[in-house]
Amino acid sequence: MANIIITESQEALLLNTLLNDNTPETTIKVTTDEFPIEDLSDKILSVKKYLDKYFKKGNIDQIKDGKPAKLEVALMMSDNGKILKTLTDKQLFDQVQTDFKNILPEKDRDKFLKDVITKWFYNKINDSGTFSV
Repeated sequence: MANIIITESQEALLLNTLLNDNTPETTIKVTTDEFPIEDLSDKILSVKKYLDKYFKKGNIDQIKDGKPAKLEVALMMSDNGKILKTLTDKQLFDQVQTDFKNILPEKDRDKFLKDVITKWFYNKINDSGTFSV
């Protein structure tokens, strides 16, 4: 068996080509882990829209192991733009999980939401609802 090494940029080009070419010999089902891309882009965008509307990304200074460190947090925002609460990643996940409890079956939902929250925090969700590299 031969191994093929594909770089991240080659992977993006390959996926784009395969997704945009619908001839029978090149049609394949592309997935990210166990989730089909085509089935989740609308769900990814709905979670992203929710996160963009109600939360901002931020950092707070703290001391970790006796050294200065930054803690990444989400800031819950009011409708008039005031900070209501500072949330850790776990607290943000719990909030999103509560609000999107029916987005996917329970066995898939948690991993999906963790992936979307992580990608949202690092601006890795593109306009079509897929994760960028």
